[in-house]
Amino acid sequence: MTKNELIELLFEAYKNGSLVTPKHNPKELSKVMPKFRTVISDEVYDNLYHCLETGIEKIYEYQNSKGAYYEICLNSKYEFASSGVHEYCPFPFEGYNRIIAVYGEKRKWHIFGETSTKIEEKIKIGELINKVELV
Repeated sequence: MTKNELIELLFEAYKNGSLVTPKHNPKELSKVMPKFRTVISDEVYDNLYHCLETGIEKIYEYQNSKGAYYEICLNSKYEFASSGVHEYCPFPFEGYNRIIAVYGEKRKWHIFGETSTKIEEKIKIGELINKVELV
């Protein structure tokens, strides 16, 4: 897959309203959840179309046990692309610097947040393999 092909798929999910699930939607923070989650930052969420169009610096594709896993590195305008949220908590506790795009049969294309440090940990333990930069 090329970078532009993935971006087109994400645009389609955006247009269909499925790209950001309620679990990862910053407008749904008041609905506390029983497990840790990440939410997309308000800045990214409120400007999602523009962010996909001009805010992506690099995209890396990996493989994991569920299929393809895409690390989206945004430009410096979106330093904190997402945040971690503790269980039963209505507010984020730290900023995350990556957006992850995945495809699932149930949720289709959707995005969530992650840290570059956590991605590196997943690579080291073999949870993410076959890193390729999309061009």
